[in-house]
Amino acid sequence: MKRHPYRIASEDEPTADRFGQIFAPNIVFRSPVAADPVQGVEVVRTIQELAHQVFGRPAYRFECREGSNTVLLFDARVDGEPLQAAVMSRDDDEGRVAELAVMMRPLSVVRTFSAIMESRLGLNLDF
Repeated sequence: MKRHPYRIASEDEPTADRFGQIFAPNIVFRSPVAADPVQGVEVVRTIQELAHQVFGRPAYRFECREGSNTVLLFDARVDGEPLQAAVMSRDDDEGRVAELAVMMRPLSVVRTFSAIMESRLGLNLDF
């Protein structure tokens, strides 16, 4: 099976520019650390680049696709602590990521991740 474009960007070139190429203009992102969904390619591509700066290039261990839906599982580290994450995406008719949702564990590492992201984005993520 061919790797999903999100996985390719995440593994090979996790930059805002690269994510921007694979996201639909009105992408909806459901973050593990924000209460409300985030919409729009500009902000979502920036969040993805910053997130990858925090946890590095993830080690993907599972990918499953059915139609336009994809589930990815990966392992990473935040401040030296192990992180596990699941990424769910839905592609639009043009093959661009239209919806993206991420779940992470364990909670202690998610809290650390959230604090780092809040600092880098200059936001309160309402976690």
